[in-house]
Amino acid sequence: MRIPLGPSHISASLTLLWVTACAGAPAQQDNAAVTPATQPTATAGPGSLNRFAAERVMVIPSQGVLAVDPLGWRAKAGTDKALLQRVDSALEAAFAERGLAQWIFAPALVRAAKRNPTYIADPYQVRAAGPVRLAMRTRERAILEPLSSQLRGLSGVSDTRWALVPLELGFAADGAAGGRVHLALAIIDVRSAQLRWTGEVLGDVAPDYAFAAVASAIQRAADLVVPK
Repeated sequence: MRIPLGPSHISASLTLLWVTACAGAPAQQDNAAVTPATQPTATAGPGSLNRFAAERVMVIPSQGVLAVDPLGWRAKAGTDKALLQRVDSALEAAFAERGLAQWIFAPALVRAAKRNPTYIADPYQVRAAGPVRLAMRTRERAILEPLSSQLRGLSGVSDTRWALVPLELGFAADGAAGGRVHLALAIIDVRSAQLRWTGEVLGDVAPDYAFAAVASAIQRAADLVVPK
């Protein structure tokens, strides 16, 4: 079943800076910078993904932190690895709070991969940014290998059709008020290896870094599926 892309509003204030992983680096390597590329994005609104509320969806570990940081918040957040792990935990808690008990998150995927190490990729070694970025440019093309096979393996052990990929966490200035966190996301149809949706959520404006600024963006991500 092909899921049509829904309408979206282009954000006037932010341009999505898509993740490019460091060559050969795992998805959550300490202090692994990601390189920006100019690519317009849509700021996704509540309910944009509500069609997936009744589906079984696996959530891949967060892929990276944007290296460009005009606020200096990245350094205050600690290592990228620690920050991304905290993001993954907060995503799981936020989605569970919305009643999405059938969604599968990193801990369950890791357990499944350990039971099948010959056939299933370690979820923390999955590098989705490059293939997703290419698919954004040429949507008629399938998600490239090895990502498509890695997702099929994880989908098989988690009984899921769809993969939600937190592609990038970034920090942006917001005038004199301070800054805000933005989180880029993608939905992949694992069965057909096609990119079905991309978008961005924005956190609350904050005067300085605290994880609460990240958590507010994560709550917006949960709002995409089940708005409060």
